[in-house]
Amino acid sequence: MSVSVFMQGCVLRIAATLALPLLACGASSVPLAPSPGPAHVPAPTSMGGNSSVCFDPSFHSTGTRWVERRTVTQNGTFYQSLELDHEVLGPAVFNGNEAVAVRQVLRFTAGAGAGVWSDHRFYARYDGVAYRTFGNEGSSRTTAGRIISSRTTYVPSTLLMVAVSPGRSFSHTYTNTYTQTAPLPAPAARVVSVTVTQTFLGFETVRVPAGTFVDACKFLASTSFDGGPTTEANIWRARGSEVQLRRVAKQTVTVMDSATRNGTPITP
Repeated sequence: MSVSVFMQGCVLRIAATLALPLLACGASSVPLAPSPGPAHVPAPTSMGGNSSVCFDPSFHSTGTRWVERRTVTQNGTFYQSLELDHEVLGPAVFNGNEAVAVRQVLRFTAGAGAGVWSDHRFYARYDGVAYRTFGNEGSSRTTAGRIISSRTTYVPSTLLMVAVSPGRSFSHTYTNTYTQTAPLPAPAARVVSVTVTQTFLGFETVRVPAGTFVDACKFLASTSFDGGPTTEANIWRARGSEVQLRRVAKQTVTVMDSATRNGTPITP
């Protein structure tokens, strides 16, 4: 199945990991595993505290670099492998918003979309309460080998609340505008209204190829576009390092194989 890489929620991992798969952002068409509906997973363990234990603002300090490698399966069968390489570049202004620029390079390394890549800068800000992402700009290589440059804005921004108590939800709506900037002439800009609801379900131990992570934060993310049908996914994030450990959307499962921060492995 081919899904457009005009991924409205692809906003660094700060916000996208709760809303949509963190994959390419651009105009190319890359075969991605679909997310057809809610996942069925064990109930999370009971533990005090809130989701702030799975966030670390220092993770996004200038000069920090982290790399994540993931595997996607569909109906229990291997679908694709990918690598996400992030580097925090420092303060920037995007679409009139003060932010921090983060370069994200995505490479599909095996399976569907192998050889496709994207190289974008995302612009986000942490204000002590939430992560807000304002957009991205960069280039991507399509399955046909075509290089496309683009700019995407999120107005007012995507939103990821940090300190959410178990069982609590919050929703927000933003406008996603995607513009192809090269080659020209380009298609008309695409504008989509995106509504995201995040529910923090609690804490749960997660086993992935990278190890067994105790009391990871578990979220349910519900997303709809232009008021259409809602898609749901369960996402687990590691305590402290905040990397996405696992994402389950019905038959589609994404797991973390390994991750490093400034060259040091991220382990349980």
